[in-house]
Amino acid sequence: PNAFILFSQEVYDDFKRQYPDCKRPHLVRLIAREYNDLSDAEKQVYREKSKLLRAKFDAEKEPVLRQLGGPTKKRSATPYGLFWKELFATGQLPRESITKEMAGEVSHKWKHLSEGEKAKYSRLAQEDRDDHR
Repeated sequence: PNAFILFSQEVYDDFKRQYPDCKRPHLVRLIAREYNDLSDAEKQVYREKSKLLRAKFDAEKEPVLRQLGGPTKKRSATPYGLFWKELFATGQLPRESITKEMAGEVSHKWKHLSEGEKAKYSRLAQEDRDDHR
Protein backbone atom coordinates (compact mmCIF):
# COMPACT_ATOMS: atom_id res chain seq x y z
CA PRO A 1 0.00 0.00 0.00
CA ASN A 2 1.14 3.54 -0.68
CA ALA A 3 1.65 6.18 2.03
CA PHE A 4 -1.87 7.59 1.73
CA ILE A 5 -3.48 4.16 2.03
CA LEU A 6 -1.46 3.44 5.18
CA PHE A 7 -2.47 6.78 6.67
CA SER A 8 -6.13 6.26 5.80
CA GLN A 9 -6.14 2.76 7.31
CA GLU A 10 -4.74 4.23 10.50
CA VAL A 11 -7.27 7.05 10.86
CA TYR A 12 -10.41 5.66 9.18
CA ASP A 13 -12.06 4.33 12.34
CA ASP A 14 -11.50 7.66 14.13
CA PHE A 15 -13.07 9.55 11.25
CA LYS A 16 -15.98 7.10 11.12
CA ARG A 17 -16.64 7.69 14.85
CA GLN A 18 -16.29 11.45 14.42
CA TYR A 19 -18.62 11.53 11.37
CA PRO A 20 -20.97 8.56 11.85
CA ASP A 21 -23.48 9.71 9.21
CA CYS A 22 -20.91 10.29 6.47
CA LYS A 23 -20.76 7.95 3.51
CA ARG A 24 -17.41 6.33 2.71
CA PRO A 25 -16.57 8.57 -0.31
CA HIS A 26 -17.01 11.70 1.79
CA LEU A 27 -14.93 10.21 4.62
CA VAL A 28 -12.14 9.44 2.14
CA ARG A 29 -12.20 13.06 0.94
CA LEU A 30 -11.91 14.26 4.55
CA ILE A 31 -9.04 11.86 5.19
CA ALA A 32 -7.33 13.00 1.99
CA ARG A 33 -7.62 16.61 3.06
CA GLU A 34 -6.04 15.77 6.41
CA TYR A 35 -3.28 13.76 4.72
CA ASN A 36 -2.52 16.65 2.37
CA ASP A 37 -2.23 18.96 5.38
CA LEU A 38 0.48 16.79 6.97
CA SER A 39 4.03 18.11 6.90
CA ASP A 40 6.57 16.40 4.66
CA ALA A 41 8.18 14.90 7.77
CA GLU A 42 4.85 13.43 8.89
CA LYS A 43 4.19 12.04 5.40
CA GLN A 44 7.70 10.58 5.29
CA VAL A 45 6.79 8.23 8.16
CA TYR A 46 4.10 6.67 5.97
CA ARG A 47 6.35 6.65 2.91
CA GLU A 48 8.99 4.71 4.84
CA LYS A 49 6.40 2.22 6.10
CA SER A 50 5.22 1.79 2.52
CA LYS A 51 8.77 1.11 1.30
CA LEU A 52 9.37 -1.44 4.06
CA LEU A 53 6.11 -3.25 3.32
CA ARG A 54 6.92 -3.29 -0.41
CA ALA A 55 10.38 -4.72 0.23
CA LYS A 56 8.90 -7.40 2.50
CA PHE A 57 6.27 -8.24 -0.12
CA ASP A 58 8.86 -8.49 -2.89
CA ALA A 59 11.09 -10.72 -0.75
CA GLU A 60 8.21 -13.05 0.09
CA LYS A 61 6.79 -13.06 -3.45
CA GLU A 62 9.77 -14.68 -5.22
CA PRO A 63 9.77 -18.02 -3.33
CA VAL A 64 6.00 -18.33 -3.72
CA LEU A 65 6.18 -17.67 -7.45
CA ARG A 66 8.97 -20.22 -7.83
CA GLN A 67 6.95 -22.77 -5.88
CA LEU A 68 3.95 -22.16 -8.11
CA GLY A 69 6.12 -22.36 -11.22
CA GLY A 70 5.30 -18.80 -12.24
CA PRO A 71 7.62 -16.18 -13.66
CA THR A 72 10.08 -14.65 -11.25
CA LYS A 73 11.91 -12.44 -13.73
CA LYS A 74 10.88 -9.79 -16.18
CA ARG A 75 10.69 -10.71 -19.82
CA SER A 76 13.77 -10.16 -21.92
CA ALA A 77 13.88 -7.18 -24.23
CA THR A 78 13.33 -7.55 -27.95
CA PRO A 79 15.45 -5.80 -30.59
CA TYR A 80 12.46 -3.67 -31.59
CA GLY A 81 11.71 -2.82 -27.95
CA LEU A 82 15.32 -1.72 -27.44
CA PHE A 83 15.04 0.46 -30.55
CA TRP A 84 12.00 2.17 -28.98
CA LYS A 85 13.84 2.54 -25.67
CA GLU A 86 16.74 4.26 -27.40
CA LEU A 87 14.39 6.68 -29.14
CA PHE A 88 12.91 7.61 -25.76
CA ALA A 89 16.32 7.91 -24.10
CA THR A 90 17.67 10.21 -26.79
CA GLY A 91 14.58 12.42 -26.66
CA GLN A 92 13.49 11.55 -30.17
CA LEU A 93 10.12 10.43 -28.79
CA PRO A 94 8.11 12.06 -26.01
CA ARG A 95 7.30 9.64 -23.19
CA GLU A 96 4.00 11.19 -22.22
CA SER A 97 1.82 10.67 -25.29
CA ILE A 98 2.54 8.29 -28.12
CA THR A 99 0.11 8.57 -31.01
CA LYS A 100 -0.65 6.01 -33.69
CA GLU A 101 1.17 8.24 -36.15
CA MET A 102 4.32 8.23 -33.99
CA ALA A 103 4.15 4.45 -33.63
CA GLY A 104 3.84 4.21 -37.41
CA GLU A 105 6.89 6.43 -37.85
CA VAL A 106 8.92 4.26 -35.47
CA SER A 107 7.82 1.14 -37.31
CA HIS A 108 8.81 2.78 -40.61
CA LYS A 109 12.23 3.75 -39.22
CA TRP A 110 12.76 0.21 -37.92
CA LYS A 111 11.83 -1.36 -41.26
CA HIS A 112 14.29 0.89 -43.06
CA LEU A 113 17.26 0.25 -40.78
CA SER A 114 20.09 -1.63 -42.41
CA GLU A 115 20.76 -5.20 -41.29
CA GLY A 116 23.92 -3.93 -39.60
CA GLU A 117 21.96 -1.36 -37.60
CA LYS A 118 19.36 -3.97 -36.60
CA ALA A 119 22.18 -6.34 -35.59
CA LYS A 120 23.20 -3.87 -32.86
CA TYR A 121 19.75 -4.20 -31.25
CA SER A 122 19.75 -7.98 -31.74
CA ARG A 123 23.07 -8.22 -29.87
CA LEU A 124 21.71 -6.08 -27.03
CA ALA A 125 18.56 -8.23 -26.84
CA GLN A 126 20.67 -11.39 -26.72
CA GLU A 127 22.74 -9.92 -23.88
CA ASP A 128 19.50 -9.11 -22.04
CA ARG A 129 18.28 -12.70 -22.50
CA ASP A 130 21.62 -14.02 -21.23
CA ASP A 131 21.36 -11.76 -18.17
CA HIS A 132 17.90 -13.15 -17.36
CA ARG A 133 18.95 -16.79 -17.30
